[in-house]
Amino acid sequence: MKKIIGVLTILGLVCMLPYKINAAQVVKVGFVDIQKTLEECDVGKKAKEDLQGVVEKKQIDIDKLSAEIESLQKALEEQVMLSAEKKKEKENVINEKMEVYQRMALSAKKEISKKESEVTEPLIKKIRDIIDKIGKEKGYSLILEKNYSSVLYGSPEIDITSQVIKELNEQK
Repeated sequence: MKKIIGVLTILGLVCMLPYKINAAQVVKVGFVDIQKTLEECDVGKKAKEDLQGVVEKKQIDIDKLSAEIESLQKALEEQVMLSAEKKKEKENVINEKMEVYQRMALSAKKEISKKESEVTEPLIKKIRDIIDKIGKEKGYSLILEKNYSSVLYGSPEIDITSQVIKELNEQK
């Protein structure tokens, strides 16, 4: 009986040995705010300006058509002495312009979304490459994305966002 207890004790100690070794390993964790990186890096700022130019250009065209529709509606309301046929013609013109307006707004939205994807996808790939590089060089076990990985708290010491922005700006 004593031999069995002795063997089980030794076996238990041997089984616990790998857990002690693993517990001694240091786990280094960091996080990155990719949205902040996109907004604050030089390339991201330039892309945002370019995109804003496209948005403003599209908005001017849409606003011009909107003003034209409003003008036609106001003119129709002021002309109370129109025949039913003339009134119907003017309403049809307004409806056609409204359809053009809606198609133009949808088209602009799609174009802006496409342009945004064209700009941000390669930039996000660069950011991920930099994160991989920093992770390997600095010995991180895990790097999380601050906004989408449910990081509820992160010490400022493990936030590597500024490092990523710095390296991204240096790449140019």
